[in-house]
Amino acid sequence: MLGQRIWGKRLGIIGMGRIGQAVARRALGFGLTIHYHNRKRVHAEIEEELDATWWESLDQMLAHMDLITIHCPSTPATFHLLSARRLKLIRPTSYIVKEVSPAPVSMCTKTNRQSTRNSSNSTMSFCCRT
Repeated sequence: MLGQRIWGKRLGIIGMGRIGQAVARRALGFGLTIHYHNRKRVHAEIEEELDATWWESLDQMLAHMDLITIHCPSTPATFHLLSARRLKLIRPTSYIVKEVSPAPVSMCTKTNRQSTRNSSNSTMSFCCRT
């Protein structure tokens, strides 16, 4: 069986709102350590519940994560949030998982992108191996 174990890996969550927190809760069940970058630090009670580590610098967080998941809205401020420069910071063995619009990620090529759509075609998720 091919694949990688995720137990003990570092999950970097970009956007720790309602959905990001829900992902963090589920990830704990898989033994992932939770790290996040958000405009504002979440309340201490939430950090403690999730055993989450806040990174003020997105660039620094990206360089240290095994898995990165993006849960921020698609706005002009987040357009190409993961630019070519930031994608170069990510380790070659890391994975990026993004839900909904691909706008925050600028350089997923056909060779390293796998995409799926749900039945209503309203959301798309893709995983890029950097």
